[in-house]
Amino acid sequence: MFEHEVIMLAAAPLLILAEPLAIMLWGLPVRYRHVFGAWSRAAPVRRSWRFLVEPVTATLLQAAVLWVWHAPALFDLALAHEGWHAAQHLSFLVSALLFWTAMLSRRTNPALAALCLVVTSIVSGALGALMAFATSPWYEGYERLGLAPFGMTPAEDQQLAGLLMWVPGGLVHAGAALLVVRQVLRSAHV
Repeated sequence: MFEHEVIMLAAAPLLILAEPLAIMLWGLPVRYRHVFGAWSRAAPVRRSWRFLVEPVTATLLQAAVLWVWHAPALFDLALAHEGWHAAQHLSFLVSALLFWTAMLSRRTNPALAALCLVVTSIVSGALGALMAFATSPWYEGYERLGLAPFGMTPAEDQQLAGLLMWVPGGLVHAGAALLVVRQVLRSAHV
């Protein structure tokens, strides 16, 4: 769970804030830069991009990815097969990149960004709380693998994972929402 939290709550927003795409493009040979530039200006690509980084779309997409991958059948699949595990992490990263792009965009209405951040805090917090209060493990894969980090039972490990998702994860989204609201209030007073 710690890995997932780092991907979605630290790596993704830091990558968005760093704005590395322009610098990465300069690393490409000139002909590829032109091809990529032409492709990115194509109307279908621009429309798709705008749709994916629309705040409500990005929020719903990230919530869906989070909840779907925590369904026992898919989570166990990711535990059992390295390719599915990589797909899980990639989908967490991509959905988080889209989400944080939407939240940190200058074009996003700050009130909408704050609302989406609060909703995300609630949605991810609810999943974390369900995991934290579960009395039996959801994932057979952990039991089959005999995983017992720090001597914890699979149920205790899941409860700790749920707490990580619920509390620190919720605080990141709630804190970001408060920063956005603070910015809105400052702008209103100027």
